[in-house]
Amino acid sequence: MKPDMSVVLLSASPQRKQSLSGMLAEYGWTAFACGEPAEAYRHVLQLFERRDAAPPLFVLTDVDPRSRTVVSSLRTLFPATGIMLVHGTGGEPGLASCFQLGVDVWAPETASAELLVSMLLGLARRQAVWQRREAPSPGSSTVASANWTLGDQGWVLVSPEGVGMPLTTGERAFLSVLMSAPEKKASRETLIAAIHGEFEESPSEKDRGRLGVMISRLRRKAEKYGLVLPLKSLRNWGYMFSGKA
Repeated sequence: MKPDMSVVLLSASPQRKQSLSGMLAEYGWTAFACGEPAEAYRHVLQLFERRDAAPPLFVLTDVDPRSRTVVSSLRTLFPATGIMLVHGTGGEPGLASCFQLGVDVWAPETASAELLVSMLLGLARRQAVWQRREAPSPGSSTVASANWTLGDQGWVLVSPEGVGMPLTTGERAFLSVLMSAPEKKASRETLIAAIHGEFEESPSEKDRGRLGVMISRLRRKAEKYGLVLPLKSLRNWGYMFSGKA
C-alpha cells in the first residue's frame, strides 16, 4: 500500500512551520501547518475520516504544556495516529515524558530533511498495516461528569461517563448551538445557518435533507463509541438535545 503523503504540523513558531513545510514539500509531502491545537485537531480528524487505510501523521516542534496536552489528546482520541516530535538536541527537560504521553519518534531540530522524511516513511509503513480503521473503543481518559459537555474548544463531545468522541466542523457547530440554546432546542434554520457559518457558505434549499444525513451519521459514529446521543427531532421545526448539559 502506498503511504499517505499528508502530515499535520503543529508549531508555535512561524519560522519552524515554514521551514518544515517547505522541507516536506520538496519530498512530495503535503503539510497542513497549524499554529493552534484546534486547527490541528480539525485537520487530523478530516484526514482520519477521509481515508479507509493508514491514519494520519502528526508532527510537532514544542514540548510546552499546550503541546503535551495535544499529544495526550491525540493518542486518546486517535490511537493509531503516528506522532513525531522535532525538538531540541535531546537533553531538554520533559522530553522523555513526551514518549509516555504518546510521541512515537523524536528527531533533533538539526536533523536533515533526509532523516526526517525517512522517519516519517517508517511511521507511514507501520500504519499501512491498517487495512481499515479500527472501531474506536468506548472509554477515554476524559474525567467523567454528570453532564454531556464539549471539550477541547468544542471539538470533542464528552458523555457523562467520560467517553470522548471527536467532532467534525459541521458536527461541532451543530452541537455547540443546540447545547447552548434555550431549553437546548433549535430550529432547523438556526442549525443549518450555524453549520454553514463555519464553512463561510450560504445555505441552499437542499440543506434540510443534508442536516438529517449529518445527524444520522453522527448517531452512527456515536454508536461506535458505545454512546446513544440524546437527540430528539421536533416535528416540522427542529431538534432538541435531551441530555443533561
